Amino acid sequence: MSVDVVEFTVEGPPPAYDPGRSIEGPKHRRYHLTQKLKEMAKKAMKGRSLFKEDISLEIEHQTSRKEQEADSANIIAGIANALQGIIYENDCQIKEIHYRQRVSERDMYRIRIKKI
Repeated sequence: MSVDVVEFTVEGPPPAYDPGRSIEGPKHRRYHLTQKLKEMAKKAMKGRSLFKEDISLEIEHQTSRKEQEADSANIIAGIANALQGIIYENDCQIKEIHYRQRVSERDMYRIRIKKI
């Protein structure tokens, strides 16, 4: 895999930003989803340095639910916040975002981050 790209897949639904409480806090109802995302990101980054350049964030979200609990903007924000400090230094490095959601047989999402 190129040093300019990190890709990985997470089974289950993604974490979503919630203005009421930080998804980083253990009392948040989506905390376990955030921890799962971070675990997979750390595996994908093993032996690599944080991206310091501008990046593109691509998310392909497959869901078994037609009605979502969280909207796309909050899903993107939840993922972007969780990956900060694991894949890139700061989420302000994100200069492009590509998000696609589709109904599927299972819940999962793919992340692709690349330098631009």
